[in-house]
Amino acid sequence: MRPNFSGIWTANLQRSKLVGPTPKALLVKINHSEPELIVEMLIAKPDDSEERLLFKGLTSGLEVVNHVNGVEVPSCSRWESC
Repeated sequence: MRPNFSGIWTANLQRSKLVGPTPKALLVKINHSEPELIVEMLIAKPDDSEERLLFKGLTSGLEVVNHVNGVEVPSCSRWESC
């Protein structure tokens, strides 16, 4: 049986290693329904502005393309045991 990562997650910023300025808060909502993953991120920035990001993926190993700040970002994911 594989885990289901669905839920709302709050980053522990003191224990996180992030690139760039540390946000005030990072909230992640995951909807995981095999093989689909939908990840919504809310980033509260130090200047009190917010950024929202949406990522979609498949755990089947097929490549998907997401857009981040106008840039196409291809990715693929799969379970280690597949």
